[in-house]
Amino acid sequence: MVPIGNSGTSGSSPDQNRERIDDNLNIFKRGRKWYAQIQMDRRQIRQSLKTSNKDVARKRAIQIAAKLAQGTFQVVKKALLIVEAVAAYLKVLAADNRAANTIKRYEGILYRFISFADGQKAFRLDRVDLLLMDSYRAHRKGKGASSKTIHIECTVIRQLVNFAMRRKLLHSDPLCGFKNRKPTPTEQPNFSIEEVETILANAHERWKPAFEFLAFTGMRINELVNLEWSDVDLKKGLINIRIKPFWKPKDGDARMFPIHSRVRAVLDSLPRTSRWVFTGVPCKKFPKGGQQVFDRRALSALKTALKRAGIAEGKVHTFRHFFITYCINKGVSPFMIAEWVGHSSLAMVMRYYRASAKESRRIMDGLADGDEEEAK
Repeated sequence: MVPIGNSGTSGSSPDQNRERIDDNLNIFKRGRKWYAQIQMDRRQIRQSLKTSNKDVARKRAIQIAAKLAQGTFQVVKKALLIVEAVAAYLKVLAADNRAANTIKRYEGILYRFISFADGQKAFRLDRVDLLLMDSYRAHRKGKGASSKTIHIECTVIRQLVNFAMRRKLLHSDPLCGFKNRKPTPTEQPNFSIEEVETILANAHERWKPAFEFLAFTGMRINELVNLEWSDVDLKKGLINIRIKPFWKPKDGDARMFPIHSRVRAVLDSLPRTSRWVFTGVPCKKFPKGGQQVFDRRALSALKTALKRAGIAEGKVHTFRHFFITYCINKGVSPFMIAEWVGHSSLAMVMRYYRASAKESRRIMDGLADGDEEEAK
């Protein structure tokens, strides 16, 4: 291939918006941009030269012609649409048996991002660059999203781009250099033992057993919702958190832990008329009851109990925080607590530990009393 010179030289087209570079390559102008029309493997390929300057277009076309001659030219394909990449990513997560709640959460985050990107006229995956992410963070902050929420959402979007890179759906990483700094954790609410007792005293009778169960097992609410009588071994005094065909724990691992005396009393008080340990009340769909309880109903019932008890802050997960603090104050090894509650690191166990001023005083007084006994 011998590149042709400027448009005024032999072989050039008299049309100022089109020029022949060699036998397999022409350039032409459409609108403001120049494009290369390439004959390759009996196919006609059109590729943007990404310039409105004819001289620059000619130089880039000559470089393409040289690669064609060397057999090193690769067609630049349009990047996948963001919505197509998201669909492929969610499908892989489902195939990898990721928890249904996790997939649902990712789906919500990613489709919210698609809606934002569409508004920015960014439809393809290669447009998910640093500037778009800066705009997205500012947008979410303006909507009142917390720093933690924004960090989680940006992490999911980063994972989407990483997935696309691994699948060769992108030629380069549009988020190269992206920094998603983890925000400083906010202090988590916690209940004291006195507050737990007050909550139980003010809870609706049908929710009191569930709240007491959560407080003295440290279980997550979705673990309680999916707990079956077959998971409870009263003879050995153990509760098993099992992976099931329809559900698996947040960490994906099965575990077991011993039954606290208060938990055993709760279990002894519950009827065994259903496969589920905790069941919903009779309704139109389930006139005899016996169905799984709904976790959102638990939160509603807890808010009512907190209001009655005069406790300003708390959520269902706060019972888990209480259990961790309760066990540490009772002298249980953090390693053992991590096993019981299903945490993979001690860092998470210690993050949830909060001793009240009264509890701290009691422990300190206990140390002082111990010193006096030793002195005698």
